[in-house]
Amino acid sequence: MHDCSNGEVRDRLPELMHDRLAGEALAVVRAHVTGCADCRAELALLEQLRASAIVAGVDTAGLVFG
Repeated sequence: MHDCSNGEVRDRLPELMHDRLAGEALAVVRAHVTGCADCRAELALLEQLRASAIVAGVDTAGLVFG
């Protein structure tokens, strides 16, 4: 995989993933990602990492200490 040379947009990919962009910034980043295979791949990787980091909660009320 190659790194996109547009560091400004690449740095905003986490914000895009977490729905923290709005207005013109959102439009610019989305348009770039649509046309940039490197940024699409990096966004997909970020989304995979986020999905793998989700840990199920533990119901501590059901634990028995003995």
